[in-house]
This record gives sequence, structure tokens and C-alpha cells, in this order.
Amino acid sequence: MSQPSRVCWCYRDENTFSWMNLDERFAIICEDFFQRGDRSNFEIQIADGRILLVSLEYMSAVEALSQVSIPLQRNEHGTSQYQHDWEYEEHRGHWISYHIQASAHIEAAMTAGFRKTAICAGHDQYLIDIHRHFQTNVRTGFRRRNRRVPNNSISFAPTNQQQQHEEENGTHCTEEAQRLGLSCVICMDHFDASSEAISFSACLSQQNQTLSHAFHPHCINTWLKSGGGRCPVCRASLHIMTGTQPKNGTMSDELLHHSLPGFPSALTRRIRYYFPDGVQGPEHPNPGCMYLGTTRIAYLPTTPEGNLAFRLLKLAFSRRLIFRVGTSISTGIDNTVIWAGIHHKTSQTPGPFGFPDPNYLTILFDELKSNGITKDDDPGPSS
Repeated sequence: MSQPSRVCWCYRDENTFSWMNLDERFAIICEDFFQRGDRSNFEIQIADGRILLVSLEYMSAVEALSQVSIPLQRNEHGTSQYQHDWEYEEHRGHWISYHIQASAHIEAAMTAGFRKTAICAGHDQYLIDIHRHFQTNVRTGFRRRNRRVPNNSISFAPTNQQQQHEEENGTHCTEEAQRLGLSCVICMDHFDASSEAISFSACLSQQNQTLSHAFHPHCINTWLKSGGGRCPVCRASLHIMTGTQPKNGTMSDELLHHSLPGFPSALTRRIRYYFPDGVQGPEHPNPGCMYLGTTRIAYLPTTPEGNLAFRLLKLAFSRRLIFRVGTSISTGIDNTVIWAGIHHKTSQTPGPFGFPDPNYLTILFDELKSNGITKDDDPGPSS
């Protein structure tokens, strides 16, 4: 395998949860230790002058004075193609590909000789046991199996849906990309007479109609296949993500004339989700088998942010993103309707599932964003 043409090392700001690039000289140190498979701890310095003690095996750094642990991330940008991908088991027998960068990092860590590494998804960090094939959520301790599989995307041909997506939303811009000296933002190769470039109207809207980044068709197809529904540069949504939530469910709400802890000036919105029993479709784990329905209750405050969250949850429900059919973690029952990963507050009283929780709405918006729904998608109060 050839070396990637560019590797970026970053750390996550503990206040904003945004990723910040390491200074180049410290990124080079990190990459040198990584390529040698060196498990020794070493020190680096970040932009605000703080000294961090780095552990590459856990992809984290501890701030010397406060002892706060800060996640690290390594992103590859280049033409190298790994021969294997990595997947995790979402529910019994259903395997999901890691994000393309996460999969590349796990494979690179294994190639370098690491038996463990770590990746980030949303606000969570996951420890990856490369040798024993499982991942552990650092925050919750929940463990899933993972596995290494052949990388079929090296010779990937677009599906009909993805080809239609290109034709409807991708604009051929080879001449302009060459004139501007652009390179594909995924593989970093420049566009020349033998290559094709496409751009997306959603990206142009984000960048004031100025072409600033473009893609090779096969690169963006591979990105979309891996689950990257947004532009890797400006994060514009390139297609509408939909889930596998059963189609027979309903979502309703009512206002309760009391406040939630932490929101003394607001009323309480009670959300009710209802799914009767049904038959699994082709998108479910066991097509043709029955699944058990469920009723779930959740709560939000009627603050401006809470009302926005409710409208976006309605949009997520219409896109079948809030529930799925799988195995209940709490009861162990298989073939039942369960949450799909967008967390809800299901209690009105203090505790891990209730209020007050000053970070909940921020985390909820982040989880919606990872499912392709942002505040820009707000349909408005009349919806």
C-alpha cells in the first residue's frame, strides 16, 4: 500500500466539540510515531499553548494540568486504496460499514502494528480492539462486534440510485475545475484532460455560487456508498437520508401545563410514538417475519430551541429515521421496534433520561445533523 498523499491530525475542542488541526510540526511527530506502531506516550503542544500527553493506542491526549482527556483523530486524504474495510454489527446479523475515514484509520492502525485504536462518531469515542474484533463506547461502555472484510469499493460501480443522484444533482465542471487548478477533495488528485470533475448545487449554495471544490464521479460515489451523505468539505447535504423505520407508525404531541426541570418559563410538550405489530419488509433484518410494535413517550420544553427540535424530529420521523427493527438492548427481545440512535428524553424528572440536562438539545441537533437534518431544514412553525 502506498503512503497517503496527505494526513491530517486534529484534536477535539472540549468546549465547542469542533475539530482543530494540530500544528504541522506536531502532526509530523504524531504520524511518525503512528507509522512505526510506537505505543510510547509523548508530548505535543496545541494552539492555546497547552501541553498534551499523547497515547496513540487510545487516540487521545491528556492535558497536563487539568488531566482532561481530549480525543485525537487522524484523517487520510490520498490515492491509496486499502484492500479491506471495517464493519460493525448494528443488530444481530446486520453489518454496517464504518465511515470511510474511520475504516481507513482502523486498517492503517492494524497495518502499523497496533492491537487497539479509537475513532470518534458524533460526540462519542469508541475504542476498537483490532485483535479481538469489538468496539466499546467510551461513554456508555456498550460493546459491539466488528469485523474486517474485503474492500469491494475499489472496483465500485455506482448503483442506479446513485447514478440517478449524480445525473439530478451533480454538474459536470471539468473545464472550470481545470481552469481554477482544483483537485478532487477526496483523493487530492488534480483534474486533467483525462479526468472528469463534477460539483453539486448544494455546495455552490454554501459557497455563494463560487466553485471551490469538486469531485471525481467514482470518488463521490464511494463516499456516498460509505454513508457520507454530506459534502466532506462544506457539509452541504448531497441527498436526503432515509431510514428503515416501519411505515405504520404515528407521531402525535400534546402540551402539558407545567414546566420541565431547568425550563421554568416554558410548558412541556409530550410526544407519543405508536407502532402496532407488523410484518418486516425487505429493508428489515428478517423480511416476512413479524415484529413487535411499541409505544414510546418523550418530552421537550416549549422554548424556541425545544420547538425547533420538535419540528426537526417530525421531519426525521417522516424520513423513517427515529426507529428501526432490531433487538432491544434492555429486554433482549428480537424483532421489535427500537430507537435508531436519535436520543429522546423519556422522563420528566431528573436523571439520565430526564431533565435538567443543559447539553441535551445540543446533542440532539448534532444527532439530527448526522442523519442529514440541520436547522436549515426547519419547515417552520406551521408544519
